[in-house]
This record gives sequence, C-alpha cells and structure tokens, in this order.
Amino acid sequence: MGRGAGSRAISREEKRLKKEKEKRIREANRMLIPVPKSTVSSMHLVGFDPAGTFQFEGGSWKRVYRVMSREHVALGTIAKDIKAAARFTQVIGAGGGVETFMTLTQTGDTYDEVRALFADDESKITKHMQFEVLSVDEAMKAVSGYGCHFSYASMVRGRKDWKRECMAEIVDQTDFGGTLEQRFNKHGLNANEFINSSMTIMFTCDSDDARAIIEKTILSILSAEGFIIAPCVGAQKKAAEAAISFGLLNLTYVRNVRVDLADQIEMFGGLKDGSD
Repeated sequence: MGRGAGSRAISREEKRLKKEKEKRIREANRMLIPVPKSTVSSMHLVGFDPAGTFQFEGGSWKRVYRVMSREHVALGTIAKDIKAAARFTQVIGAGGGVETFMTLTQTGDTYDEVRALFADDESKITKHMQFEVLSVDEAMKAVSGYGCHFSYASMVRGRKDWKRECMAEIVDQTDFGGTLEQRFNKHGLNANEFINSSMTIMFTCDSDDARAIIEKTILSILSAEGFIIAPCVGAQKKAAEAAISFGLLNLTYVRNVRVDLADQIEMFGGLKDGSD
C-alpha cells in the first residue's frame, strides 16, 4: 500500500470513528427536546431538559438559578472551588427590588456526564448560599424581565425564535479606546491566587442625556470604592446580550482578579417575589 493510499485509509477510519462518536452522543442525549432551527441559529442552543438544563453547540451546558441567600457570598472562593464557569446577575427593578441569578456552565458530551458535574458543583455552592434551579420556562421568563409569557411547548410547536421572543434587540454603539485595557489587563504573578473574572453593568434609560447622567453617577460611585471600569472594547453588543440573557448568550470577557479581592465583592440575593 502506497503512502497516499495509507493516508486515505487513516482519514476514512478517523471519519468513521467521528461519526460513531457523534451517533453515540445523539443516542445518549435523546431525552432532550430539540429547539427550532431559528433558535439554533440565533442562540446556538441545541436542546433542553424542561426541568432546567440548556444544551448548546460545542458541548456547552447551562443551568440558571435564583439566589435566595442574604449572607455575604465569597465569589472568589466559589469560583476556585467548582468546575463550572459561574455568572452572577443582579437585576434591580424600577421599584428598587433586587433579584440575583446564578448561571453555571459545564462542558461535556452527554447529559448524564454533565448532570453529575452540576450535582457536584451545586453541593459545593450550597455551603456558601441558598439557591434554587429554574425550569426552562422560569429562566426564559426571568430573562425577558417577566414580559414574555414563555412556554417551551408553544415555542417548540410554533417553531419560534427564543431570542427574538424573549430578549430586547441590542444596537451596537461606537467603541471607546483601549487605553485602560492595555494598562490594567496584566498576567497574574501566581495563577493559584487569581481567577478569571469580570463585572458588567447594564442599565436602561429613555434618552441620551439620561444615559450620560447615569453613567457619570456609576463611574463616580465605583471610583470612590476603588474600581476601575472600562467599556467592553469591540464587544459591547455581545456583552449586553450576555448580561440580559444571564449568560445564556455567552461572552468570555474576563480579567485576572485576586481571589481575596473577589471575595470582598458584596453579592446579595433577592427574594423570589423580587423584593429586597
């Protein structure tokens, strides 16, 4: 057998093994409900378990939780203790009520595999806070700001685009310069002392004048507390979509943050009814 024939035989075998693996994964995840093609295109969401697990393309799996605890939560310690990527989202309502949500992202091929990962991380997080997993319907209603009467059954039957139905359309704004990015985005000296973390602030208003006033106020408050913040250079739309979707639409835009500093960030959970 010549070299060319041998290479083709290896290539055919690799393709066969790849197809067999894909088939095994499909069979293992048959209990999940597939989403409409429009949702696959807009959110990269593939399927879901109505009880609260979202399956995305690329072996990414997510669950959204409502945080009930009112005690101080050591975010840095939690991040170092679990395998999942964790996102915390605080939603402040017009009346001042606060709700806090947590999104965990696991990586794996099959639902059985990631269920075990979720269970292990949830048991660790329980030591730090009280929380409850949201069903798919509950999570999507919360993402919409409770403005969408979401029902996964009607969405699947109607072949609707979940993003269009539940999330506000975000328009890109002009990016700012990257001076702060260049100055403060440095590598950590000791990887064991740092976590990859970021904090995103998003607010809504009815005019550009109001936006300028709110932005100035936020900058003033955070500067007084020693925080340096900057626009998500080149990714403002994606950052906003990640924020309003509680991380279901993902954006990895993080910095090296010392664990002890992350532990000092106050994160309080709101009650289920949205009161503080």
